[in-house]
Amino acid sequence: MEKKKVLIVDDSLVARLMIREIISSQWDDWEILEAEDAFKALEVCKNHEPSLFFIDVNMPGMNGVQLAKKLREQFEKEPILLLTANIQDSIKSKAEKIKVSYMNKPIVDEKIVEYLERVAFVS
Repeated sequence: MEKKKVLIVDDSLVARLMIREIISSQWDDWEILEAEDAFKALEVCKNHEPSLFFIDVNMPGMNGVQLAKKLREQFEKEPILLLTANIQDSIKSKAEKIKVSYMNKPIVDEKIVEYLERVAFVS
């Protein structure tokens, strides 16, 4: 089976490290890629094919919803999860329209693990 690759996109180093730690503590054989903004995330995707995305909504430059929309064009079936401290109805409707999930911050172990199990990503 191919090694799973996760791309974490967040302008906060702390948030990226927290998600990395949660995933690697449960699934230490997964490759975890990081980007601090949407443009770097798109660059990462030129050289890698992530099988799952965690994307912060509020980032400078291109926001997480815009990035998710671009990624959905290339990655039609891969799970994409938007993370935000303030889930507004407009974000929910945009996320549903492009078929991505969303989750409230703060990031906690149980929510991330439950999400990964729910999207049937865990083998």
